[in-house]
Amino acid sequence: MASHSQIHSGLSAAVTERNYRTKIADTAWSVGEYVCHIADNEHIWAERLATAAEMAEPRIAAFEQDALAAP
Repeated sequence: MASHSQIHSGLSAAVTERNYRTKIADTAWSVGEYVCHIADNEHIWAERLATAAEMAEPRIAAFEQDALAAP
């Protein structure tokens, strides 16, 4: 299995400025938008799981994804 840094290194070599921002359709996300979405979710889930790990009775609270995505 590839390490996190190996994956990022491969992506950096494959993704150009142009295709990072290009959408294939009006309803699709660009590579950059998708990468930011995944990074945001990774951060949110890391915080949520770290908090749950500290609880005697772990619970993971819901969050409003549209509110988080709003500018």
